[in-house]
Amino acid sequence: MRTAFRGMILALAVLLMAAVPATAADSHELWSMFQGPTVGFNDDPDAVAARCPDGFQWIIQNAGDGWVQTPYYTGSVSFENEHCSAWLAFNPGRATGRIGSGMHTFTTPDGDVLTLAYHGGFRFAGDLDVGVWQSNVELIYTVVDGTGVFAGASGHGLIGAVDNSGFGSGYVLGTLY
Repeated sequence: MRTAFRGMILALAVLLMAAVPATAADSHELWSMFQGPTVGFNDDPDAVAARCPDGFQWIIQNAGDGWVQTPYYTGSVSFENEHCSAWLAFNPGRATGRIGSGMHTFTTPDGDVLTLAYHGGFRFAGDLDVGVWQSNVELIYTVVDGTGVFAGASGHGLIGAVDNSGFGSGYVLGTLY
């Protein structure tokens, strides 16, 4: 099932890239697609209290690969992200939650890094006990750091992702100056 899901995401990325005008690099846009598994889950109260603001219940980490188009670099990247999460409303099979204190980094093959800080929310459907779920994530980001070709970068925008039972795929769309 994940192979079919990855194929659908790749096809979507190809279609979206065909729709991006050739002058996008001149317009200071940041556009990216990424995918990868959940690589860390920590609900230890001491770890959460040390990393997250009050009211958060767990920490999630993801990693994988992707593609990015910016005014400064276009090509493949690896990514890592980590954020704090909490349920806002939990009903069996359906829930909503919030995400905070998130950090998402893109790293080029040459080691240049672009770091985004983010927060937002998610809608969850599924069964954690069975291990089958889908979580739709909507986030707002701000560029907070950059090295190499991204040194001095600033910007803001949106991150959207879908976590399908521990494997996520998503996009970043916004500005980069």
